[in-house]
Amino acid sequence: MNIAKQIKKLAGESVIYGIAGVFSRFISLFLFPVYSKILAPSEYGIMGMYNSTFFFIVVLVCFAMDSATFRFFFDSHEKHLNQKKTFSNWFFFQLGLSALFILIILGFNKIGSRLIFNNLKDSTTIIKWLAVLIVLYGMPTILEAWYRLHRKPVAAVIFTLGTTLLNIGITVICIVKLKLGIFGFIYGQIAGYLAGTIYGLIVLRKWIKVKYFDFSLLKNMLKYALPLLPAGLASSALYFATNYYLKSRLDFTQLGLYSIGNTLASSLALITMAFAQAWSPFAFSIAKNESATKTYSAVFTLYCITLSLACLVFSIFLPDILRLLANKNYYDADIVGSILCFNIFFVSTAVIGMTGNGIIKKTGPYAKAVILGAVISLIFIVIFANYFGKEGAAFGMLLGQLIVPIYVFASSQKYYPIPFAFPKVISIISLSVFLAIGTKVFISSDYSFTSFLFKAGIIIIFLIGCIYFFKNEFNIAVSNFRKLKKVINVSKEEIDIYNDIVDSKSEINSN
Repeated sequence: MNIAKQIKKLAGESVIYGIAGVFSRFISLFLFPVYSKILAPSEYGIMGMYNSTFFFIVVLVCFAMDSATFRFFFDSHEKHLNQKKTFSNWFFFQLGLSALFILIILGFNKIGSRLIFNNLKDSTTIIKWLAVLIVLYGMPTILEAWYRLHRKPVAAVIFTLGTTLLNIGITVICIVKLKLGIFGFIYGQIAGYLAGTIYGLIVLRKWIKVKYFDFSLLKNMLKYALPLLPAGLASSALYFATNYYLKSRLDFTQLGLYSIGNTLASSLALITMAFAQAWSPFAFSIAKNESATKTYSAVFTLYCITLSLACLVFSIFLPDILRLLANKNYYDADIVGSILCFNIFFVSTAVIGMTGNGIIKKTGPYAKAVILGAVISLIFIVIFANYFGKEGAAFGMLLGQLIVPIYVFASSQKYYPIPFAFPKVISIISLSVFLAIGTKVFISSDYSFTSFLFKAGIIIIFLIGCIYFFKNEFNIAVSNFRKLKKVINVSKEEIDIYNDIVDSKSEINSN
């Protein structure tokens, strides 16, 4: 399969995976003004603390077995049987760890209530529900991975949409009608994960059995996963530590505004997560193709252009979104959300950067990058939050997390060189950041026609910058566009076109 068809297939699967993300983000955004009239920012802060605790424990329980399953799924000699063994190993290993952590959580309930929630009312009950969610989290995650590895994006989206609708429906009823506050979010999660667990057990009933548990294979999977575990722990620990520090240093209200900014910025995840879900199976499946490295490079360039534009648009219009959807108590989440959207983008590029190391099964550098990035981020968060509050915390997060993609790309290029167009990509990202900052400083968000024209002009300037930095690529693409109509057979002409796009006369830094 040529580069054009490979990118087209990846884009198609990313779009399908993104449908569920777009839907859930849209519904959450649509319901945000409703929630903001019922819930105070401090309640969002409590929920942020709850979520960060949940995800930290989930990383421990999962033990990076999802990554190991993706890698060993394609390595099987007795293909079908070995694939069943990988999923059975993942399920039973995670189930055992879940049981262990439930005992720990319930045993230290009162201590956790005091440290995490400052002995707030019903905090012990919140922690009990947390233990239930830990068990229910495993099966829906395993089923989604199974769909992805079998290249069934439509089935994956239907499953995700179903559980998401149930989650949101129960949440709305509990918060709006029953006035249950943060417990409304928790009950919605319980309903979604419970339905996903039951459905997953039905679908995978022939795949997950005790007889398929293979201790020898499990040891190899754990050996692959172990270097990734510290990385996952570092990321989730950073999330937890940031919330804990803001809660202790400031209060739950400021933590709530930080959480709202982070939540709104995470709307970019409808692109990054959809892409990441499609990328791993795609990248490993074409690894042996002659055009693989050039395909990786082309995808990276297109991805960075798309995300740079998305971050710029989000940052420009976030103040308007907050004023449209929420009351004035939430307006201060603007700067936090604008900073963190770029953070999400930068960190997400590590998924592509890690490709080379993943192909040669060298996961250690990624773990080192994430751990180092988490430590540096935490130091910066403490320093900047002391002077600039929640905005300083967001900037410290961004500054520290930059080490992750930088380290990952540098390491991967040593072992598996890919001709990424780094100079041009960095230029276009820098332009996006510069324009976003300029918009915050010089353009007001007053819903006026003049303000809209200025913001539209900023976006046009960015698009012109894209054409300037990638003029050779655009010229080649335009001149050959009509030759790339729908075809079934692979043509040498198509391959040459994409080779020219990637191998343009501009200097490419592959170190």
